[in-house]
Amino acid sequence: MGRLTTHALSTSSGKPAAGLKTERWLGEDIWKTVITTGDGRVEAAVLAGESRRPGSQGARVRAGA
Repeated sequence: MGRLTTHALSTSSGKPAAGLKTERWLGEDIWKTVITTGDGRVEAAVLAGESRRPGSQGARVRAGA
């Protein structure tokens, strides 16, 4: 079964982006929030197995200066 993960890099340095908050949406509701680790990855899959559901989905990345 498929899964979805997140890996973020800084566009200015090309290095992993640690502490980046990503919200996953299903319809109008936030149903999962993850934060990247020191290597720019999340600790577990954002979507996997039973959590994969049909419907309108999206992601919002919260990046600051």
